[in-house]
Amino acid sequence: MPVDYKEVAGVSDGWNRIYIGAPVVGGMVALPVQLAFVSLGDKLYFRNWVEQKQGESL
Repeated sequence: MPVDYKEVAGVSDGWNRIYIGAPVVGGMVALPVQLAFVSLGDKLYFRNWVEQKQGESL
C-alpha cells in the first residue's frame, strides 16, 4: 500500500508499524511494515527523509 510521506505520523518503537493520519482520536491508522530488521542507519535515514519531505511541503 503506497503511503504519502505527508501522511506519516510516526513509527512504532519496534519498527514493525507505521502510523499514518492525524494524531487525534480516531484519526490514525497503524500499518504493519517490515522495518524491524533494517539497519539502524537505514532507519535513521528513513526517518530523516520523511521529516525533510514533510518540511518541504509546508
